Amino acid sequence: MSPSQAALFAPPRLAPSPAAFDLAAAAYADLARRDRRSAASKFEAALAVDPAASNAPAWRTELRRLRQQWSGDAYILVRGAGPTGLGVAPLFGGGQSGGSLAFTPDPLARRPIAVVARATVAHEGKDFGIAGIDRGSLQTALGVRWQVVPGASLTAERLIAGGSAARDAWVLRTAGGTAHKLGPVQLDVYAEAGVVGARRRDTFASAQARAELPLPAGLDAGGGAWVSIQNAATTVHRVDIGPTIGWRAGPITARADWRFRVAGDAAPGSGPALTLSAAF
Repeated sequence: MSPSQAALFAPPRLAPSPAAFDLAAAAYADLARRDRRSAASKFEAALAVDPAASNAPAWRTELRRLRQQWSGDAYILVRGAGPTGLGVAPLFGGGQSGGSLAFTPDPLARRPIAVVARATVAHEGKDFGIAGIDRGSLQTALGVRWQVVPGASLTAERLIAGGSAARDAWVLRTAGGTAHKLGPVQLDVYAEAGVVGARRRDTFASAQARAELPLPAGLDAGGGAWVSIQNAATTVHRVDIGPTIGWRAGPITARADWRFRVAGDAAPGSGPALTLSAAF
């Protein structure tokens, strides 16, 4: 049978359903209004109307993301030695590794609440690289995170010392981030601040910003700025700027920075910082 004859016996292709695309458009509008529950319902309805629509894979991805209860991340930061930071993001101090696991009972809530467990540990070695793990620095924590608005959260947690140099204390922390496209430039900003301890109150704050241009093969390159301050036994701070290059493949990100310390005296000094991270 020739291809032209086979085409005569092929089942007719159904035209895309406008109703499915209308439902999906309404779902995206719900997302813009932060109505996650209504958005999920409309994505589900759009897929029921036309499961073979050209945009169906994107709708399924959005639906899975909206309904996801478990999430987590892990990272390894390689840089020179420095003090242990009080914040969650590895913006202060030396090389370290860490990870977290979160469970959100109702991910479709407008302001979802999650139970979060995390752990961090510093690397041994005075120079760039990983000479080993400093077991005395092992810090674990268990807490509750409330997403006040998209991109911003408030967390209360209990630090649980896993090593001799770690702490047992309460922490109250706020954090937020945003990402925007400015023409071809991708701009990402993150900041956090908090207080550690009920009796001896130590405070911390840090922020980072990156502006990057996309390159082929999942690469991007640009510049970044990093600012950190913490007030514990003494007050220390640092401000860094420098070039950055990254590579993304699905949930995995690898990034190399050269951070020039332009203000402050917190160790380490100027030098490279390599980060490998994964999220799910």
